[in-house]
Amino acid sequence: MKEIHEALTTRQGLLGRNTSHVAGDGNVGSEWILSYAGRPEFAWRVDQADDRRVIWTCTRGPRDSVGTTAEYILTPLEDRRTRVFLTHAGWPHTGGNFTKCNTLWGGLLHHLKEFVESGNPRRPIREIIVRILDMASQQSLPDFVTQLEKTGFLVRVTDEKRVDEVPGVLEANPTKAILIEKIKDSHFSVLANAYSNQDMYAWAMECDKTQTDPLHAAAPPS
Repeated sequence: MKEIHEALTTRQGLLGRNTSHVAGDGNVGSEWILSYAGRPEFAWRVDQADDRRVIWTCTRGPRDSVGTTAEYILTPLEDRRTRVFLTHAGWPHTGGNFTKCNTLWGGLLHHLKEFVESGNPRRPIREIIVRILDMASQQSLPDFVTQLEKTGFLVRVTDEKRVDEVPGVLEANPTKAILIEKIKDSHFSVLANAYSNQDMYAWAMECDKTQTDPLHAAAPPS
């Protein structure tokens, strides 16, 4: 769990799993500045950075993303794994940047997993981010879900679930995007794990899976 916490709360961790352009020190009350070439810059205020809970508030970003909060909850499991539960809350609706950010978090969580397990920094994800943002800007959330379902990358859950049951559903379907249509005491459905593995990346970028893997990427000329 220590490695995951460091990947979420240190500059070196963000460089390894998110973007190669990171400014900030991670102290509570300070801001992380995350930049992506040719794309909007994000500023996240660090509100909490405890051993098992990390909370950020977006202070700068595209339109209605400002004011939203990202909360990571880390739970150690009996088999020595760690469950990471992420909630990006505060959205006024489920259109526009909600769709884009929901999709991007799937990719970033996959990068977190790969970085922590391998110790190798992910190569810059600009190409993946640009492709995902372009796709998301051209379709609604229902259309995106339909596309995922047609390709076999999505599991649709129609039974009502409590919030505490969501991690179990995700663990039961580790290679799929999950749409939970009904959450108890909530007006929103939940879409999770979209672009959470290399097969989904390859589908989004219309390329071979090995081209999304830094361990198999061609080495630069010496």
